[in-house]
Amino acid sequence: MAACQIVSNVPFVLLAAQWVRKLADPHLGWLSLALVSTLAGNLTPVASVANLIVLELAGDKGKIPFLRFLWLGALCTFIPLAVGVGCLLVERGYF
Repeated sequence: MAACQIVSNVPFVLLAAQWVRKLADPHLGWLSLALVSTLAGNLTPVASVANLIVLELAGDKGKIPFLRFLWLGALCTFIPLAVGVGCLLVERGYF
């Protein structure tokens, strides 16, 4: 998730594709990568270009302090991430 914050979601997925193929369970790896890279875009304003576009188009109404965005972004990232990873692990028979 940290890498998605640094280089953005799409470039990270392109970089990680070579590693996912080498995992013990590549199918779970691809599903996890899709889940994490998608949800990582919610964490900070700069994590996703879509966030920046929406905040820019909102103008003065879109001015949100970084820490407030981070707090709400953390809720919108980590709660669904925990549920999603749990579902993936149950589906793959790890629990």
